[in-house]
Amino acid sequence: MEKIILTRKELYDLVWSKPVAALLRKFDIKNSELRKILNEMDIPTPEMGHWQRIQYGKSLEIKLLPNDFLGRDNITLTLRDIDSLFNKSPQKTLKESIINSTKLPLKAGRKLFKPDWVRF
Repeated sequence: MEKIILTRKELYDLVWSKPVAALLRKFDIKNSELRKILNEMDIPTPEMGHWQRIQYGKSLEIKLLPNDFLGRDNITLTLRDIDSLFNKSPQKTLKESIINSTKLPLKAGRKLFKPDWVRF
């Protein structure tokens, strides 16, 4: 996995450009670890509902990065392996292997007629 060094300003820009969930997927890090880093580096984060407000065109407040910070100015994070983002669950893998198997004598239509459960 590739490691990347981000400055405090770059991390601030990332936090305000994408939801935290997107950053967690991008970097191999847990939510609590990212929050701890943001607190240690005195990086303000968007309020709850920030991304929904953007989606609906509402007005919002962007907190500025404080300049009077004396701690470390960069952090090394690990980029998540692209292949691990698309790993399938064991159930999905099994389902695909059954569907794609040519040795199994299974045939079923696309539409289910007279299912066992009927809503009245």
